Amino acid sequence: MDPFLTSYFFSKGVAIGLVAAAPIGPVNILVMQQTLRHGRVSGLLTGLGAMFGDGLFAVVAAFGISAVSSFILDWAVWIQILGATILCVMGVKTFRSRPQIAAVDHNLTRWTQTIASTFALTITNPMTMLGFAALFAGVGGLGTGDLTSASSIVAGVLTGSGLWWLVVSQGVGLIRARIDETVFARINRVSGTMIIFFGLAMFARLGLSILGQ
Repeated sequence: MDPFLTSYFFSKGVAIGLVAAAPIGPVNILVMQQTLRHGRVSGLLTGLGAMFGDGLFAVVAAFGISAVSSFILDWAVWIQILGATILCVMGVKTFRSRPQIAAVDHNLTRWTQTIASTFALTITNPMTMLGFAALFAGVGGLGTGDLTSASSIVAGVLTGSGLWWLVVSQGVGLIRARIDETVFARINRVSGTMIIFFGLAMFARLGLSILGQ
């Protein structure tokens, strides 16, 4: 494939990854909260879970894996219920967490759990998949069966999403040392409340969609 086209699709993927990650939502709040509590590495790992989720949806959209997309759409209601429940549980946990800025966490098991939690949070939102499908529809020249262009755009999505979480975790990490426990307690309550709100909003949206059928 022409190197120019490869670069074109990669840059398009980077843009899509940034657009998908940048809107302020529960994952952004969790990344900030984890960075403040456990340091930049923990915050970045929290974001990487979402990056892998975005990458999965990018693979589905780029390679046209109809079986996976059909499964997600067929089970969309239950997947959204799971996602909303995860958000509410994480919101309550964040709200009730102790206002203590812990030492940098180097626990490999906790890191794995951190990545898994935000990955699950990302893939349990079918709207994310539909959003990726809409973004990919605007990418011209991505032909069916074109493995090189599809791989380039998926790599771009992972890069763009990863860059966003790197910037957020490093940026928030700069102010970590200036925050005392009183301020952090307020951050926990505000963050927890917002995450719970996102979960309840997902439940409400799901309820309205069911009633509208």
